[in-house]
Amino acid sequence: MSKCARVEPIVKKVLEEKPYTREDDFALVYEVFKEFLPNIDELSFQDIMLNHKEYGLPYFESVRITRPKLQNKYPELLPPQAVQEARKLEETDYRTYALS
Repeated sequence: MSKCARVEPIVKKVLEEKPYTREDDFALVYEVFKEFLPNIDELSFQDIMLNHKEYGLPYFESVRITRPKLQNKYPELLPPQAVQEARKLEETDYRTYALS
């Protein structure tokens, strides 16, 4: 089973239970990490970043790429329309940058 497949049910749970995570990937990553590591607020940022493997935390990118997959599958998990439009603009910018 891929890492993303193992992360998917947790990302879905967070998106369902904490709607604010639908529009902010940093908030989503934080809440997903909190599912894996309930005492995360007691740890320093440095500790979390340098020991993420030991804590069993998924990679940021695994969480980030799982979000749109779930949002395509479950439209009720989409963020507000304004956020969707902003993401499309950012995607265009990223594509332009990647191709230059």
